Amino acid sequence: PQEALASYLRTAALGAAFSLLGVSMRRPSFPSALVPWAFVSCAALLAALLLLDFRSDERPPNLAWIVTLLLFLGPATGVFRPFAVAGGLIYGAFVWTLIALDVPHASGWILVLTASALASGVLLRRRLETLYELAEAREQVERLATTDRLTGVLNRHGLDAAVPALRATAERHGFPVFACFIDV
Repeated sequence: PQEALASYLRTAALGAAFSLLGVSMRRPSFPSALVPWAFVSCAALLAALLLLDFRSDERPPNLAWIVTLLLFLGPATGVFRPFAVAGGLIYGAFVWTLIALDVPHASGWILVLTASALASGVLLRRRLETLYELAEAREQVERLATTDRLTGVLNRHGLDAAVPALRATAERHGFPVFACFIDV
């Protein structure tokens, strides 16, 4: 009963920490480069708590949760280096725990965790490729929306977008501006 209470309190504290971190990451002042690192730090902490619970109560569901956590860590993180660091820490702690506790079927669990880590890496790579393709497609759509296909010069939308910046530059330097748009 006392171990269950300690596990419950650890889980509640982790939930509160996740909530506070989630709220702080939504603030504009939170550096965007730290978001993936904060996310994987929480995931590693969660894995550590699951391993701690496993040490006190050797139930396979704790190990299965860690395998699941590692599987979804890569695609959810969206950045390779934080994923690799946290994934390596989780993997190392998982294997060390299995060996230290002489867990039955440890080699099977290690094989499943290895497959999970590899699948997570593949999913992360695919997600990053998709994001790059999406960014390129978005740039192409913007270019097509603002330029004439035949001549390659700015169309009405491109001119509407460029005029305010040109006007501000001309006013700042005291140059006159004349723009003429002829639609044939």
